[in-house]
Amino acid sequence: MLQPYIRIGRVTRPHGLRGEVRVDPCTDDPARFGSAQALPLVYMERGGVFESCRVMSARVVGAGGVVIALEGVADRAQAEALRGQWLYVDRAHAVKSDPEAEFICDLIGCGAYDEAGAFIGEVEDVLQPGGNDVYVIRTATGSILTPALKFVVTAVDVAARRVTLDRGRLNETAVFD
Repeated sequence: MLQPYIRIGRVTRPHGLRGEVRVDPCTDDPARFGSAQALPLVYMERGGVFESCRVMSARVVGAGGVVIALEGVADRAQAEALRGQWLYVDRAHAVKSDPEAEFICDLIGCGAYDEAGAFIGEVEDVLQPGGNDVYVIRTATGSILTPALKFVVTAVDVAARRVTLDRGRLNETAVFD
């Protein structure tokens, strides 16, 4: 089952005296935070329950940082209390940078299979070093790092929790731990 909320960033510290917080976005496009209209609500998990919070203002600052003001957070002390808090958006309002791409949180935990249907392992993480993503696949004997390229990853079905890999290409391109 897909998660109903998608992690979009983490509060790193207060910003100023009026309750704004600095957020380290976990997205490849921080401009998505560009305004309160683009991001009207965020959610915070507290005790296993997701609570909504209205975004009063949002702007991109510096090299990919984001500053947001949240309803009910009026001073630096209240902002400080949010340090380390993960922020989420509900799946209905999540934006993909590429319509053919999947959210990383949806890939983690998927089973990795070859084209003949043999189980290889489980997607443990997705690294983003630059040119292309790299899937970290945990196997019975260690980990495999494989580029997330269409000729290696031939199919992704997050609803079925399944990633299909070309075994020959995997052996040519993967790094084995």
